[in-house]
Formats: sequence, C-alpha cells, structure tokens
Amino acid sequence: MLSRVLDIVAAEGWFDTAAPFEKTIQLTHGAAHCATLSRGGRADTFVKFSELASLAAEAQRCLRAGRDFAGIAPAFVGHAARASLEVLATKAESFDAVTAISFERAGDRARLLTGLECYFARMRQAVAPAAPVASPRVPRAWFDDMTAYFAAARSTPSTLSALDLARDALPGLPPMPQHGDLVANNLGLRPDGTLVVFDWEDYGAVDLPGLDLFTLDMSLGTQAGAGGSGLPPPAVERCCAALGLVPHAYRRLAPAYALAFRYLKRNYSPEVRARVDALLERVSGAPEGRAAR
Repeated sequence: MLSRVLDIVAAEGWFDTAAPFEKTIQLTHGAAHCATLSRGGRADTFVKFSELASLAAEAQRCLRAGRDFAGIAPAFVGHAARASLEVLATKAESFDAVTAISFERAGDRARLLTGLECYFARMRQAVAPAAPVASPRVPRAWFDDMTAYFAAARSTPSTLSALDLARDALPGLPPMPQHGDLVANNLGLRPDGTLVVFDWEDYGAVDLPGLDLFTLDMSLGTQAGAGGSGLPPPAVERCCAALGLVPHAYRRLAPAYALAFRYLKRNYSPEVRARVDALLERVSGAPEGRAAR
C-alpha cells in the first residue's frame, strides 16, 4: 500500500519521491496509517492514509485548523483519493515532545505558556461555521447528541447533574471550536521555542470554551501519576484570561468539561476514563446560576 501512497503523493506534487528521501512509519491503532517523509534527515511531509476509512472530513478539519491556527497547527498540504485509498498530507514538524516535566523546567514552561496563551487567544477569533444559536430550549447540536448518548448509557445521578450544568451554561458562552483532544502528547515545542499542536481530527466537534484547557490540565495530571497535579493555577488563570473566561466559571464548569471529554473520547484508556468518571462522581449537584464571562 505504501508504494501506492507514494505514487499519489508524487502525482499531487506534495513531495518529490524521485530524489533520495527517507520514510518513517508510525505505529497506529485503527483504520489509518501514518508516515513521515524526510530528506537529508529533515522531516518534510506527514501523510495519513487508509483503505478502510474516509479521511475527507478530517482533511476539511485540518484545512480549517491550518487557517484558524496558522503557525500553531501544521500547514495543510492536501487530500486525495484513488479508488479505495485516501491520503491526507500536512507539513511535518521538528519538535520536542511535551510532558508534565516540561512544565517544571522554567525555560520550557515560559515558552509553553506563551504558546498556549496565543493558542487560546486565537481560538476566540475562530468562528464556528453555521453554529446554531444556543438557548435553554435549543441546545447546540453536539449537546443533543451527547445527551442521547448518556441517556442510552443509563447515566448516574452525577452525570445527569453535569448535563444540567452544561445545559444551563451553554446559552451564556460564545461558541469556540475546540481541538477536542488537547492532551500533552499532541503538543510540541519547535527548535525556535514556538508551540505546535497536532492531531486535529476532532476539531470543531464541540464548541464549549474551556474544554481544551480542561483536557490539557487533566492529561498533565494523569502523566504526573497518583497525587500529581496538572497545570499550575497561575497558568490556568493566564489561559482563562486569553480565552476571556473567568477562572471561577472555568472551575465551576469542570464537570461539564469532563462530560464532554468523556463523550468525545469514549475509546480512551481505562485510566483516563476512570479519572474523568471519578471527577463526575464528585459532583453532588449543579451550582446555581450560569457561567460568567
């Protein structure tokens, strides 16, 4: 299959396979495979390909992410289909992986927080296409789908309470399309110290401001292990300011964020699901009032 993929890449003019180059195949789960094409040891083009699943919708999300988060998301290169084979290409990036330890190193922490502030500020400028107007009677479409999913799953009282909180908060929050999987291993620091964010396949599936911040906070806490913490409180406050979200409102919405993340990532590892479920179980009831901005 890889030879066919390379033929498509060359035919589309995305990468010259006639000249000497290197390729690295990434181990993946699911219906798609990934490879990085390099020349002279320098990564150039990242390709994702599949004969079992369509990549057309993901290609549109990557294109949109490249526009909304230019300089942060990898630049979109193209999408092509030949019979049953589909190929999606973006520019490859050189980067150092981000971990919970990265936030303990002063230099990395400063660069990461600067990048995250830029990311969240940019999010405020991204416009959700044709997003329905939220109201207590007409929730956003993703919320209807999420509610139906948890109803079928015989939800616990804490889950129902979180649903009520999300339903109450939505009308007071502007729609901001979320990455949907802003975990630490989808972040990198380029050699020049700027932030790069990968894996945009869920971009815009949910437009609940603060969800990406919650997801990153939770993933860093999970990396740190038992008793570990996520983002430092001052970092959370800086990111909230970039989002235009009052920190108190962000903290109060944590159960709703947990619920949305649990819905988006139903196939995540048992450890992450257990962490989210434990947060939901601590909810005794929806606080009064709506989230303030």
